[in-house]
Amino acid sequence: MARRSSVGVVTGTLIAVALAGCGVDQLSPTSTAVFTTSSPTPRQLTRADANQCAVTQPGSGPPELRESLFGWGSSYGNGDLWVGGLWPDGVIAAGPEFVESDGSIGMKFGWWRIVTGDLTITGRRLDASAPPLRADVPSGYGQTGFQASGVIFPTEGCWEVTGEVGTTNLSFVTFVIKEGVAFADLAGRPLEPPSILIRACPVGPVAGIDPLIAPASGTGPIYAVLGAADGRLDIGNAQPSLFGRYQMKTLWVATDPVDERILLRVLRLDALSPKPGFATGQGLDAEGMPTQLRLGPEGSVRFGGGSMPEGWRAWSSGTLVPNVGCYAFQIDTARGTQSLVFEVVE
Repeated sequence: MARRSSVGVVTGTLIAVALAGCGVDQLSPTSTAVFTTSSPTPRQLTRADANQCAVTQPGSGPPELRESLFGWGSSYGNGDLWVGGLWPDGVIAAGPEFVESDGSIGMKFGWWRIVTGDLTITGRRLDASAPPLRADVPSGYGQTGFQASGVIFPTEGCWEVTGEVGTTNLSFVTFVIKEGVAFADLAGRPLEPPSILIRACPVGPVAGIDPLIAPASGTGPIYAVLGAADGRLDIGNAQPSLFGRYQMKTLWVATDPVDERILLRVLRLDALSPKPGFATGQGLDAEGMPTQLRLGPEGSVRFGGGSMPEGWRAWSSGTLVPNVGCYAFQIDTARGTQSLVFEVVE
């Protein structure tokens, strides 16, 4: 749950040279010359620097911890200790919402203790000098099982994080870099509903993007798998549930990993109310219903192997619609805004 700085120290030796007949005065024995040099500015890290960091590749945890370990689908561990919530490909691409006022980067990780004892967390930067990382391990989680934690990386770079419980320890390596646009900036963009003709819902294209994925709506690189081959969802005999609305399971697929942060909003095009929303998310309205869904690397499932193209990512979600009608998702990323129109029928 994808950059190195180097500081060089320059020392010099002052040599006095007498230049006869050149109009330059020789330094007297009592003269004092002071030279000041500034330290080189640390080089800005880039994604390419991650290739020089031997990051830990996360995977799925033990089946028995699936419901208990935070970040189970992107975890790492041994027979005694597991950590969850690692970022895809071992790279933490921290947006502004993860950056503290002092420039440090804060992250949350879940741990699972099979051995008994309190968890302590330490860490060090491997590719340059830096203060040690800071960790917050809250009390109240007992001596075994799940343990929440917060880790603060003082700088970007290649970091080794070690968790210890008694004589047992587990280390992982991750590359940390600040990049991307903040979700708050994406949410500040205005809603741009597509125009529709009376009694006509301009449903977007639906196509097969991979043999292992059901037909997906959209033009890419972000698609919605709604379970409808023609972009029209039949609610049939379904009954309203959350917030008195029908819930549609929605799988979001990004075929281009450059879009590190994706903000989704759903609009109704043929009526002003009642409004659609999401089963979980942010931007709660007066009913307490989420109106935004934020997708990022830390919550995605990474596709790879088989016929699934390497690097694709997916997120599962639930979309809430009040009744039949014409709707659209607005998809905002650092690259721009796009819309995906779908229709609910019965």
